[in-house]
Amino acid sequence: MTEVEYLHLSKSTYTLIETIGNYVFWIVITFFGFWVLSKFFANIRTLREEG
Repeated sequence: MTEVEYLHLSKSTYTLIETIGNYVFWIVITFFGFWVLSKFFANIRTLREEG
């Protein structure tokens, strides 16, 4: 949005928003990964019984 001059933000504000967005993205991905692994290991007995 800044590159097409739709929004007028300073370089420092743009960098701050981008950095926060990157951190939030990786935190969400990490929590999702832990959730998937926890569900897998919590149900491993069920998976073994079906196989």
